[in-house]
Amino acid sequence: MSRARATAGVLACGLIAACGAGVATGGAASNAEACGACHVVEHAAWAASGQASSTSSPVFVALSARAGLAWGSAAQARCVACHQPGFAGDHGIGCVACHAAMGNLETRDGLLVVDTDAPLSGSFANPSPDAPHATRVYGFLVAPELCATCHQVTGPGLLHETTFDEYLSSSAGKQGAGCVSCHMPALAPGPVAPLGEAARPRADHAFIGFDPLWGASETDAAAATERTRQLLASGLTLSVSRSSAGIVVSLTNLAGHAVPTGAAALRRIWVDVAFAGADGQQIERTAVIDLRAQPTRAGAPVALITDADAVDVRTLQPGATRSISVDTPAQLTAPIQATARLRATAIRPEILSALGLDALSAQVPQHEIATASTQ
Repeated sequence: MSRARATAGVLACGLIAACGAGVATGGAASNAEACGACHVVEHAAWAASGQASSTSSPVFVALSARAGLAWGSAAQARCVACHQPGFAGDHGIGCVACHAAMGNLETRDGLLVVDTDAPLSGSFANPSPDAPHATRVYGFLVAPELCATCHQVTGPGLLHETTFDEYLSSSAGKQGAGCVSCHMPALAPGPVAPLGEAARPRADHAFIGFDPLWGASETDAAAATERTRQLLASGLTLSVSRSSAGIVVSLTNLAGHAVPTGAAALRRIWVDVAFAGADGQQIERTAVIDLRAQPTRAGAPVALITDADAVDVRTLQPGATRSISVDTPAQLTAPIQATARLRATAIRPEILSALGLDALSAQVPQHEIATASTQ
């Protein structure tokens, strides 16, 4: 394979070649800025995404340094190689990482193979004859196995993420629905470059996910927060029903993987319940359902996975329902209204504190996903 490259936490010998900036003849050795000269809409969406900031995320920078201290320099190198593969000189995860990907050595741990001389992968077979680079339709571009290369992690240390395994066990995986159907939804057809006027199928390159957009403008941050809220709402169903002693709160996972997943040791998804009596008195029960992967040391919770000796996984698997009974407070006056609220945050406050990043807490939204009530 010409000018092919694989990354596996440390780069695999024998497959490495230099990736230069600019468009190579017939190839894909182009950084994201060069791609953006033609693909303006796609580049703008990518630039305001977690893919573009995969290296500069302050949580990643701080936590990867902790990984180096706790687990050694090779462990930190594995983190950096996935978050900054360096294809075509991009500092984040740029266009080449997906559009020139040929496959992977294994479906895990960033073992991606990229060929910078191959035609760029796209979604249609009749590109403009004046395109500055060769193109092709290649199914790997939209295959779950491409995403899984970085979203199935077996270390370093206690960092184990089984998102791809979760997907395979889900109804989405069994039906063949790919990751892009939720995380890169279709946009209205239109030109993908100024060289051609034809309306093409297009996908949202904002890569809708959970992490906040660090340092984003107020407009971009608000748009990203709403996209995340809608994504979470589409994958989780909250319900409340009456029981003999009070209520039953149920949360069902309709997503194609567990929730939370992908850096689950940072995340939290939970349900609070508020009871309101006829006289206006209110009593709240917090976190009656609490989904996370909780690092522990000697059985006690700790903030950072790098300080832990085990992880207590409390995620909700795809297709599963978690139900909890909550007694009605006896001191309230009937009739009593019970309201459950589903909430989520990408980075728990104690993690920001442990990393010395309290000043960034305002950039991490608390998502209000859904409510359900009964009387």
